[in-house]
Order: sequence, then C-alpha cells, then structure tokens
Amino acid sequence: TKKSEWEERSSTRAKESEAIETAISILAKVTGVRISPPGNPVPPPSPVALLQLGNPRAEQALRILRQEAKAAHSKALERLADDVTERVKHGAGAFDQVVNSIQKMIHLLMNEQTEEDDHKNW
Repeated sequence: TKKSEWEERSSTRAKESEAIETAISILAKVTGVRISPPGNPVPPPSPVALLQLGNPRAEQALRILRQEAKAAHSKALERLADDVTERVKHGAGAFDQVVNSIQKMIHLLMNEQTEEDDHKNW
C-alpha cells in the first residue's frame, strides 16, 4: 500500500517535471530566451558601495553618524552628516568647522535634555 502510493507519487512527480521542462523549452523557442547558462559567464560590474574619502577614520565616523541619525530619526544629525561629508571632500582643514558643528550639536542636545528634565520635574 505505502509502496504503491510512493511509486504512484514518484511517477506523477517525474511526469510533472518532464512537462515543466517541455514547457520551458517551448517558451524558450517562442520568446528566444536562452535557458541554459553560458559557458563562460561574466559577472555584472558591482556597484560602488561607498564613496572612498581616502581617510578610513573619517569614513567610519560618517558611517557611525549616519547610523545614529537613522536610529534616532534625527533630521539634525542627518544634516550634520551631510555637512561633514561635504567638508571632508574639501580637505582636512575643514575639520575645524566640523568639530565646531559637533560641539554646537552636543550643546544643543544637552540644552534640550535639561529643558525636558525641568519640564518633567515641574
């Protein structure tokens, strides 16, 4: 009983596979699409994953800043990350302005936190 059921299911599955292969070959002939892989496949060129800034520490800092901006859903941090990216592109001397921007952001966030704490304690 189980053996005959197994043989019947196996036979049905083999016929289904054969029918699918026949259908694929017919569709390939009609549409002109190649169904077998090429003998010497050439992989597509990979897209650029990250703009190389030439400074791995700057790249890491920007990556962390963007991750934190996304995690906090903060438009201000996103603007800061964009500003840092622009300044890094223009050279190392621009980092003074970046440091000042970061310090201003920290000061602003600390002020917001104290205001929230004062409001909560009220």
